[in-house]
Amino acid sequence: SPLLPGERLVTVDTPSPGDHEFLAVDAETATAHPLPIPYPEDKSLQLHQQGAERLWGTDDYATLISSVDGGESWNPAFSPPAVHQLDAVDSARSDTLAFIEAGDDDSRQADSLFRSTDAGLHWHSVHPADLQDRGAGWVVVEPDGNVLVQTMDAQPGGLVYELYQSDSPAWHSFHRVGQPGHQYVGDLIESTVSDAGVQ
Repeated sequence: SPLLPGERLVTVDTPSPGDHEFLAVDAETATAHPLPIPYPEDKSLQLHQQGAERLWGTDDYATLISSVDGGESWNPAFSPPAVHQLDAVDSARSDTLAFIEAGDDDSRQADSLFRSTDAGLHWHSVHPADLQDRGAGWVVVEPDGNVLVQTMDAQPGGLVYELYQSDSPAWHSFHRVGQPGHQYVGDLIESTVSDAGVQ
């Protein structure tokens, strides 16, 4: 049955390597049931919830699909050219949805973002030059429409993490957040966020 009001989408790994299932969970009643999915055989399928009954899905061909009835029916939303995989971006705004390009090895490209500012009616690609050739860790859309991107750069001493914030809700340009010239290595990304005043 589809996702019902009050239920939340939960992705659960199964004993089969690389396989998972999607459940609708009601925390108040401690009950759960499987959700209908469009491609049961596609192990690369990812599902994401927006609001009460809106679901988004991405498959191995970077095709974005949408359901407005909790998974009862699905329709294609958009498919960016020359993109292998899309990962969902957490958003604090109900009208702003975003995805980031990902590769076969689960790497993410910081300069390849796709977003909608009208709840999925129209989609646009964003390729900020400030983040060119940088890998990305987590990405989040802030309440004011700006976006935070944790970048990763391989150095001889290990991965170097930095935090970038967009200069405006258009996401065309970015600046590094934190002390100028200061780099944070490995697990010290939390210090980056703290120094930037981001909670």
